[in-house]
Amino acid sequence: MSKPAICSWNEEERFEKFVEEGARGSFIAVKPNLAYFRKNLPMSSPQFFTVVYKIAHGDPVFEENIEAIKKSVDFATLKNMLGK
Repeated sequence: MSKPAICSWNEEERFEKFVEEGARGSFIAVKPNLAYFRKNLPMSSPQFFTVVYKIAHGDPVFEENIEAIKKSVDFATLKNMLGK
């Protein structure tokens, strides 16, 4: 592909179409690099995490609480879980 695959999120979680970056509900589709993974670890061992913040801009509940939500995610704990 010549540019990132930006897809549209929907409630059914199935692909419908490509959209422009920044469109409401858009996300970048990622193809994992299989060489990144350590094959000697058990399948139950996490080797990466994806953290996604979905926010409804203009919704006062989200706007008021998003920073507290971001601060509550303990990235150090997640990092320590990797490859164990």
